[in-house]
Amino acid sequence: MKRITNYELRITGCFLTVLRSYGLLSFSLLPLLLSPLYAQVNEKNILTPDFLQKNELIVTPELEEIVVSEIYSHYIDYSDEDLSKYGIKNRTQLENLQLGKPIPEYWIIDDNLIFRGEWLVPMMFDGEPFLRAKVKLKDNGQYNLVGYGARSMAKAIHNYEYKDLIIGSISFFFAVDYLIIRKENKDIFVQMYDYTTREYLKNEYNFSEVLNLLKK
Repeated sequence: MKRITNYELRITGCFLTVLRSYGLLSFSLLPLLLSPLYAQVNEKNILTPDFLQKNELIVTPELEEIVVSEIYSHYIDYSDEDLSKYGIKNRTQLENLQLGKPIPEYWIIDDNLIFRGEWLVPMMFDGEPFLRAKVKLKDNGQYNLVGYGARSMAKAIHNYEYKDLIIGSISFFFAVDYLIIRKENKDIFVQMYDYTTREYLKNEYNFSEVLNLLKK
């Protein structure tokens, strides 16, 4: 059987997300539909919460140079007005960004946490986050930048009371749904954003409760 590439998986994920946005697909069906595809790409990455901290990304000067360079190339042609939305007041700031603490990303497939080989990385300047980048480990062992995220989420994570306890996140395609923190030797899953109350990082669950919410 032909193996599914990461690119093909992403295209499939985008298609299913569009179906869901139009009410044509139940959220609880997404992990079920994607499990055969994702298992091919990540068959060695099925983990339990006890092993989350093993997927750390070490920020080296070489990695920081790659990511900052790509961020610079992407944003340098933005208008001053658009750059101001990210808190960038001077274009030279784009040349002096630093990488914050990487957060490994997981999916939930067949009631397991599966490491995606990707990390959310806040882009910082003078101790403040500008935006959220996404770094991916490629099959050849190299890293590359594969996405950007909103400043609002980066700021929410930066200002989170337990940000130093974050050991992972759960994402469904392009949205971060939960952060995973380890507090008092327990893994807690914190909802990234509550669309009812419009609050960040307020609702806490254990893993079983998250699974039950996905099946509703």
